[in-house]
Amino acid sequence: MRGRGFICAAFFLWVAAIGAPCGFSSELVPDRARPTRGGEAEIDSATASGHLPDDGNASRHDSCPVLDGLVRPGELALATNPTLPPLQYVEPSGVLAGLRIDLGSALARKLCLRAVYHRASFAQLTLGLLEKRWDVIDTGMFFTRYRATLMTMVPYELQAISVSMQVDDTSRIQDIAALSGHSVGVEMGGMEEAQARATDESLRKSGRAGLDIKTFQNVGIAFAALRAGQVAAVLSIDAVAQRNAEQGGVKPILRGLFPTPVTLAFRDPGLARLAATVLEHMRVNGELLRLMAPYGVAPFDHVIMAIGPDMAASRSR
Repeated sequence: MRGRGFICAAFFLWVAAIGAPCGFSSELVPDRARPTRGGEAEIDSATASGHLPDDGNASRHDSCPVLDGLVRPGELALATNPTLPPLQYVEPSGVLAGLRIDLGSALARKLCLRAVYHRASFAQLTLGLLEKRWDVIDTGMFFTRYRATLMTMVPYELQAISVSMQVDDTSRIQDIAALSGHSVGVEMGGMEEAQARATDESLRKSGRAGLDIKTFQNVGIAFAALRAGQVAAVLSIDAVAQRNAEQGGVKPILRGLFPTPVTLAFRDPGLARLAATVLEHMRVNGELLRLMAPYGVAPFDHVIMAIGPDMAASRSR
């Protein structure tokens, strides 16, 4: 808990000074759009499962706010890549489920909007937001300074990374550097890939063998490759590593690495600020904790606020 508090404190010192916080030294490259054969992202809508905790005292605006700039009036268009059970995934019935879906549905309800979900690969999410196909990226995206120059981000939880290996692997891995010379699977374009590449660079600079990094379209495929013995380890967020361990064949050997704020990302700054106000109220009254606790996730433990291109622009002047 003390380490997590340090990360949060460093983050908010950066917000105040618009500098780089502890844990954000590895900047991500821009998200790469992966068009399909027709040149357009394959996106479909789905209805959320609606498993929302409600104690009857959930905050709701007395009068619905007037919201300009939505993709469609009266709707909150949220995009997610549903490949990370238990956080966002598709149930056998075809219904979207998980923490991200519960959170997005709760946010839409409090804004007096109807939640409409769009499924996309992680690589398509940022381009789709900038092209005004949806209002919000709701996929547990890690905060980076680069992303905050493209869109307005609202950190609402902390997430960390696990290293998983096959359940019968007897390697004694004490830290991520001990993966020197091993093949490592990651989802392309995410913080896990950025941290893997930073580790690889550090190892090579020290004269050791680097990481053989294998990127996959989503983390589910990465874990399938691990179970098949095609990679020695997979980097994923803690909750996903635990879920895969429960399914068998793999185990997390390192947890809690690189704790980093996780965000929603918005195209419209005004909507982002309003959403941040709603989420902060949910944090203060305990509703956000009740929403996250069943998934083993904790909310951000400082004030939730919107951070976007306007702040980055003010720093550059």
